[in-house]
Amino acid sequence: MDDQVNIADAYRQLGRIYKDWGKSEQAINYFQQSLDLYQQLGKNKNVAICYRQLASCQCLLANHHLDSTKIVDLLAEAEKNLCQAREINTAGEYQENLAYNYTTLGLLYSQRLRLLPNQDISILEKAALVEEYYSRGLTYFDELGQTVNKAEESLDMARAYLEIEALENLNYSEEIAQKCLQIFQEYNRQKLEASAHKLLGEIYLKRTQKNQPGAETMAIQFLAESLQIYRDLDLQEKALEVEKLINISKK
Repeated sequence: MDDQVNIADAYRQLGRIYKDWGKSEQAINYFQQSLDLYQQLGKNKNVAICYRQLASCQCLLANHHLDSTKIVDLLAEAEKNLCQAREINTAGEYQENLAYNYTTLGLLYSQRLRLLPNQDISILEKAALVEEYYSRGLTYFDELGQTVNKAEESLDMARAYLEIEALENLNYSEEIAQKCLQIFQEYNRQKLEASAHKLLGEIYLKRTQKNQPGAETMAIQFLAESLQIYRDLDLQEKALEVEKLINISKK
């Protein structure tokens, strides 16, 4: 039995690695294999984690799809998986899992907003759900004293307020990202610090597009700081992403 648990753990870890690499389809395969094994072993808490990870990957895949039908299908599957996760986590009172369930629901509803035309009357309702679900998840993290985890999830929320037209609020996005950056620096989480710098750079790139004075200089500064950290950590793919943004800012 121990061997089976180790195999399930290994599949889950591989899923996390591929998710971090941005390879969501491969990550889904590993999370599914892990979930199947955990179910056979009766490891309900881990089953719930895998359901949530599957949902998260499906949301990320939806973000990169152009086919609206495929996006709808992916988000429907994600919501189904999150429902399964929440049932298990509520029954088992797994608060940390519930925290992630709610922030992932916030991510899911933010992706649904991408599909709506500007005139859609449900935009305000769905935007309110994004805020509500993120807030509930972040409150759980507060109660658990998980400052860094809260900041990491908050950074995803900040990105939603940058990238999704129906939610766009650059001041709010920057406020969240700055708070996250401070926490990552305090806790010496360099990879996350680089992510926060990158997001702040992207926020100022958006402000550059809106002809805000001084925005281009700020964008380059944040992106340069992100690039240096990624290089120091030898995260070449991440560094390349930032280099592309810097090149865009200089055009």
